[in-house]
Amino acid sequence: KHSLPEEAHSSWAYIKLKPNGTFHEMRIYDKDHYLVKEIAYHPEPNISGNNQERVLHVHEYSRNFKRTDARQISKSEYELYKKYFKGVSEQ
Repeated sequence: KHSLPEEAHSSWAYIKLKPNGTFHEMRIYDKDHYLVKEIAYHPEPNISGNNQERVLHVHEYSRNFKRTDARQISKSEYELYKKYFKGVSEQ
C-alpha cells in the first residue's frame, strides 16, 4: 500500500507485491544505500503504446533522485531478477 523508499538502510533491494502476491515493483540500491534502479510491472504507454497492457520496465535514478524515462528491461536484467517476477509474463 505504500511506496518503496528512496534510500535503503537494511537491504540492497526492496520488492512490492500486489495484494494477490504478484510482482509490482522492485527498487535496487547501491553500496551507499541510494536508489539506482527501479523495475516495475504496470502499464507504461511509452513502451506498450496503451494504458492497459502491463509491461516490465526499468527506470534508473541519479543521486539527486532524478529518474530516467522508462525503458524495456534487458535480457540480462530479466535473467538476473526473474526469480522475483511472480505473475509476470515472459519477456
